[in-house]
Amino acid sequence: MTNLNKSSSPVLVYLAFAIVYLVWGSTYFFIQKALAGFPPFILGVFRFSVAGILMLVWCKLKGEQIFNRKTIKIAAVSGILMLGIGNGIVIWVEQFIPSGLVAIMVASAAIWFIILDKPKWKENLSNKYIVSG
Repeated sequence: MTNLNKSSSPVLVYLAFAIVYLVWGSTYFFIQKALAGFPPFILGVFRFSVAGILMLVWCKLKGEQIFNRKTIKIAAVSGILMLGIGNGIVIWVEQFIPSGLVAIMVASAAIWFIILDKPKWKENLSNKYIVSG
């Protein structure tokens, strides 16, 4: 765990922010390029299998507990819902819609969560931090 009282270098913060923007922002572009050579769901399986293997190796090197019986079911359900269904649909849809439009649609999901949560409109729309994202 990191020390929260320790001040981060502004340069490192900007660098981390830039890396997130470039990597995350280019994801949809590269998915569309990869679809030229792979069927959509095979591409998804390949991407997440490679990511999973890399994460397992990282955890093993760090000495982390890899499988915990208590959380494996929750992790499996989350993985199926987010990676299998959520990103599976994104990869499939990129065959028909430009990658920039897909990126905008995915990025706007947080706004839709607030808009569609009518019972909490008063609470959500009165909080400037929630409204500003």
